[in-house]
Amino acid sequence: MAVAALHDLPPVCFEISHGAAERPLPGGYRRREPEKTALHAVVRENLETLLEAARERSEGGYGYPSFVEKEFRRYLDCGLLAHGFARLRCPTCGFERLVAFSCKGRVCPSCWARRTAETAADLVDRVLPQAPYRQWVLTFPWELRFMLAVEPDFLSEMLAAFLRTVFAWQRLQGRRLGLRGEAGSVTFTQRFGGILNLNPHFHCILPDGLFVPGPEDTVTFAPLPSPTDADIVGLTEKLARRLGEIARRRLVRDEDAGTDPDTPSPRLRGTGQQVVRAVAAEALRIPLARVERTDDGHVGFDERKALCARVDGFSLDDERRRS
Repeated sequence: MAVAALHDLPPVCFEISHGAAERPLPGGYRRREPEKTALHAVVRENLETLLEAARERSEGGYGYPSFVEKEFRRYLDCGLLAHGFARLRCPTCGFERLVAFSCKGRVCPSCWARRTAETAADLVDRVLPQAPYRQWVLTFPWELRFMLAVEPDFLSEMLAAFLRTVFAWQRLQGRRLGLRGEAGSVTFTQRFGGILNLNPHFHCILPDGLFVPGPEDTVTFAPLPSPTDADIVGLTEKLARRLGEIARRRLVRDEDAGTDPDTPSPRLRGTGQQVVRAVAAEALRIPLARVERTDDGHVGFDERKALCARVDGFSLDDERRRS
């Protein structure tokens, strides 16, 4: 778009609070004051009660994982001059300013927004080649979410199996078109749901095609046909079987190690048997609200949302695509 054409666009503004756009912008730098926000007050006044209640409810008094408490305490110190600052001074005029240290944590809205913007800019400017991309979102049964949250190696194992399955499907699509190439992905792990509930799940950005080797060590991008509803259902069924088997092996191993005092995850002893029973179903259960099978084996789709399937608690969503 030409620069001159920008003047013809209607004014658009985004208001964090009602009427903010009507107030004049500050004339200069204004220190962020997180201690005056409602979120900071809620965490500051209720954190100790929250942690103590969790220790009382949990078997053995473990409470929440240590990283949860660490993140909240880092957030309470973020942006406060009393917890450290840098003194900036202009060598020309001698003007000085104090800038409080930031926590760079996942709970702090300010630090997380800055990290998000910096990561997105780096991916677009330096990492991702010019190609159409599709977002794949995988969520897990609620019975597995606690273990995914506290066992990083288990989370990584599930992610690797998920990506291998999708990559294999993309390479198969390419071979059907006479193409032999490789896929790739950038994955972001989100640990909460829309109501801040514990819900570790994956947001994976995958090129909508394959990178095919060319002459003189060059690589070209070859687009693939967009997946269909049937493709997503088939992939979800395969993922439910593979990831479910990984979870079963993991849980059985944890149960066998439950009598060992040196087991790395004693917090899982009380929930392991429950999760084994929930995940160990041999037949896949496909809820009628998402996918429906007829007597002859054909699949009917829910028209409310395309490219989305749910199998045995595993949900795969592939609706979003960007060029």
